[in-house]
Amino acid sequence: MTGGTGCGKTLLGLQFLVAGARECGEPGVLITFEESAEEVAANVASLGFDLDGLQRDGLLAVYAFRAEPKFYLFKGREVTAMATVLAGEDIESAMGVSSRADTWLVLHNVESNGKRRRLLSVLKSRGTAHSDQVREFALTDHGVKLVGVSGGPAGVMTGPAGLTQTDRERRG
Repeated sequence: MTGGTGCGKTLLGLQFLVAGARECGEPGVLITFEESAEEVAANVASLGFDLDGLQRDGLLAVYAFRAEPKFYLFKGREVTAMATVLAGEDIESAMGVSSRADTWLVLHNVESNGKRRRLLSVLKSRGTAHSDQVREFALTDHGVKLVGVSGGPAGVMTGPAGLTQTDRERRG
């Protein structure tokens, strides 16, 4: 997963891994290049994410690296690995990882009508059908929440056009 500073990469990744651990007993690994494991745990504790407990139960591992992730260590072991990468304009070659990842999410910060919006899209997902929509999401006190898709005269609208439509609908 790639995205700019503050767009929610770590939170979205952790929410996915924590839900898998809590709801399905599925082990997961978070690989981060921007924060230490201790910083990550402290930052999400207010959301009710007990990373220390999940780690004690063998359902989560958090690794902080300053180099290319070693995805091959996790493939074939039935472990979900989530890596976050701070990316610039060239998201597809960020850290040389895109060819190794099965699923690649891209997060963007967009300014629309004086408000900052966060957008998510699936760049690729091997072996499975996936949406090609760009979806807005919000970071809330309860984690990441997708914002509804706007409909307008031209059908479903997402991205900047959808954001403009959403603002019009909110103003009534």
